[in-house]
Amino acid sequence: MNYPEKKMRLSELVKMDCGFSKKELRAIYKNRMLNRQFSIACKMTPGVRNSPIMFDTDALEKYWNSKCTGD
Repeated sequence: MNYPEKKMRLSELVKMDCGFSKKELRAIYKNRMLNRQFSIACKMTPGVRNSPIMFDTDALEKYWNSKCTGD
């Protein structure tokens, strides 16, 4: 899938209706093993509690494709 930007907020991805639910994206963000392997998501400003979660769309797509194919 083509994304308009390389880094997107969680809310932007949910609004885009690209097949990810808010719950699913939060689970990907909280899974430390995935973030180590793929570097998918991080907070915009880690020290701030209400900072938006940013997703690297290339890494997210790479993870999603590997999940679908079983690699």
